[in-house]
Formats: sequence, structure tokens, C-alpha cells
Amino acid sequence: LGTAPPPPAADIVAAPRGPQASLASERSTVAVDLPPTPATVAPLVPLAPGAYRAARDRAPAATYQVQPRDTLVSIARQLYGDESRFQEIYEANRALIPDPNNLRAGVVLRIP
Repeated sequence: LGTAPPPPAADIVAAPRGPQASLASERSTVAVDLPPTPATVAPLVPLAPGAYRAARDRAPAATYQVQPRDTLVSIARQLYGDESRFQEIYEANRALIPDPNNLRAGVVLRIP
């Protein structure tokens, strides 16, 4: 009433899956999802407070060149599909935008 013991590790062969999968010999073939090896798994390391924001701020950002008649609201609507996100654009570009109600055409904004 017992089950057959598993085959030795040398007899386990990963097989292709899907409609094209077939048995290549009389030996049974079993498709196995193997867990990643320790070398391929990055350890989980908690981030220090503010580390995510600092990394995001260092990441290459998209840019947008202000066109005539653009506003922060219109840029947010165009780029994010949500005009309420204009404040994010302003915060990322405070040094370039002395007056958020009066954008100068030609200014290149960092888009977070």
C-alpha cells in the first residue's frame, strides 16, 4: 500500500511545458518549478527613513519643455492624466518656477 520512493535526484529532469512537451524516453519526466538559488535572491534590507525618496530623487527623471500657454495643471493633466498632481511638478522644480502661475516657455522641467 505504500507509494514508490522518489527517484534519485539524477533521474529528475526538467521538461518543456505546454502542448509541445513530450516524453523523450521511457524514463518519466517531471516538470518542476525550482525555487531560485541563493545566489539569485537579493536579501531584503529595510530602508532607512527617507532612503526611498533619496533614491527616487537620484533616479533619472523625465523632462518636459514648457510650451506657450502651458500651466502646471495642464502639464499634470497631459503627463499624468490627473491635473491634481500639479503640486508634484511644482515641488520638483521650485528653483525653476519662481511663480507657479506664470510659467516661462522653454523652461525644461523635471517630471517626477
